[in-house]
Amino acid sequence: MSKSENRNDPSGLVVLLDELMATGAQTPDDLIHGAPALIDRLAPGEPEDLFRRARIAQRALIAAVNAIGRPRSDALRALYNLDPIPRSHKVALNQTERREKAGAVYGRSGENMRRRTEKKLLLTLALELDYRISNSEGSTRAVNHPYFKPPHQLPPPPLEFYRLARERHMNRNPRNTRAARRPWTQK
Repeated sequence: MSKSENRNDPSGLVVLLDELMATGAQTPDDLIHGAPALIDRLAPGEPEDLFRRARIAQRALIAAVNAIGRPRSDALRALYNLDPIPRSHKVALNQTERREKAGAVYGRSGENMRRRTEKKLLLTLALELDYRISNSEGSTRAVNHPYFKPPHQLPPPPLEFYRLARERHMNRNPRNTRAARRPWTQK
């Protein structure tokens, strides 16, 4: 990894996510074999409960991918093989096939996806995961940002206002005079 890439990845998550992409993340076993250091980052704990921590890390990864939004989340789901395998497929997709599937989301080839878009997607996912790790919150896409204050809303008018408005409307257009205004309906 070069210095510029290291500057863009202060937490080291992009490297771990790149390692995980080789195996995918469809099951907790994939995380254990593909990137055990990512499990330690997402779900720290005792080494003897590795499978439980791998399940927690996989759920955190899926939640972060879902929080990113489309079409990036669709491409990341394809890159990490997070969608269930259809019954017609007996073997999970390899990395090249997953890149082709992710490239189809953007209308690109798998090689073009690898060269141009993959690093951006990994950085986006790393930022989302880093936010979740550091703040223990749900997502970076929070509606209630601390710097955002909703505009002041005036209280609703008193009930008397609505009653008076209804009376004015009824006096202007009473229902019993409608027939008098339509001479063709009278015989």
